[in-house]
Amino acid sequence: MAKREQHHRLIDGGKLDKFGTIGFNRIDMGKHTPGAYQEWVDGKKPLGSLGLAHLSILDTSKRWIQPNRNSWLNDNDDWRKPHSIEIIAWTAIGINVDNWVKFIEPTDEYHFHLWAPDISIQFLYHNCHNLVLPDLYLMNKQELKEKYDISVNSTKSAAEGNDFHFGNPNNFKLWKKRWGWDYEVPQTIPDVRQSYEGTLIEEFISHDISSGPLKTFDLGEY
Repeated sequence: MAKREQHHRLIDGGKLDKFGTIGFNRIDMGKHTPGAYQEWVDGKKPLGSLGLAHLSILDTSKRWIQPNRNSWLNDNDDWRKPHSIEIIAWTAIGINVDNWVKFIEPTDEYHFHLWAPDISIQFLYHNCHNLVLPDLYLMNKQELKEKYDISVNSTKSAAEGNDFHFGNPNNFKLWKKRWGWDYEVPQTIPDVRQSYEGTLIEEFISHDISSGPLKTFDLGEY
């Protein structure tokens, strides 16, 4: 069966109905996922960047779920199954529109940055998992931006005043107001765990992610 038909079966068969956002296995030319692109070309199934462990990893150098930051990913095959993640790698994002209408409170105070993390956390607050599909690969070739005189580093460029391409810089004050912890200071997250008791936010804060995903899902072929 063609991959395209398999993907449609996931949607038409209702297998994605319970999820919030849908993320992919993001690879690049080597900056963040060294060797992954060539492995993919060779017909292998490498793990690239699967998402952001914003709640369960407090070391900011290791929060991106990718092998060059966390070598234990390749030791556990559960990461190769569809699984729940705190925040998907939002280079590209699938959104369950029905659950968006049901759960999400949008704001225009985020521009280019932090909007996707905020949505992911809102879904977790409503006990709606964000799903990664590791067999669906996404190429993130940031170098193409330079061809059009766009900065490769959007965060730095926005902070330097490039609101034409990237809007206002990260609105960390709004994040803290909405969620109670400092986005840039992960050590503030455990302090609010009790406030989120009974939600997936609390479950991820308490989860030892080095042991594997919080939850995996059997979706059949896709």
